[in-house]
Amino acid sequence: MVDSLCYSSIELNKGDKMERMINHDVSKAYEYIKQIIDAKIRLYRIEYEVCNDAPNKYEDMVSSFETCNYFKVFGGGDHGHLGREYNIKFRALHDYMHYTNELSFSFADEKQLSMITQWEFMQYAYNRMGLTQWETYCIGQVIKAEIQGQIEYYEKNNQYVKNQTSFVLEYLGVA
Repeated sequence: MVDSLCYSSIELNKGDKMERMINHDVSKAYEYIKQIIDAKIRLYRIEYEVCNDAPNKYEDMVSSFETCNYFKVFGGGDHGHLGREYNIKFRALHDYMHYTNELSFSFADEKQLSMITQWEFMQYAYNRMGLTQWETYCIGQVIKAEIQGQIEYYEKNNQYVKNQTSFVLEYLGVA
């Protein structure tokens, strides 16, 4: 397969209207996202430990990782569509990506990391898994909701999303 991914309006449009995601699309996207998380955890050999006092500052996360050689990941909170196991894996992968891209936990860097994550997941889905452009698009939108959407919510409300499942569906216009 080609190493690029682009969407043509013909393939994502039906008639004159843009195809809208439905619950089934979101559920399938999460199934694929879980497979991609597993693949990336293996590929990058990410080690992590679940703990309640995981670093919440970039500098502390870097220091902890460079000392222990594994990521300390917070195990609490709402785990949304991913469920506890995969949300924790996603947090470990997310921290790894912060570390390797040298992106802090600032709002601007989180948004940049959201775009990087979307791109990497979409590329993997299309090029490695052979998914359709629509399935790949859905994965990208779900990742955007999971990271950028929740960051924007925090930025506006100064608190974390209370119900990730409902939030993602509303963000995607599926609820």
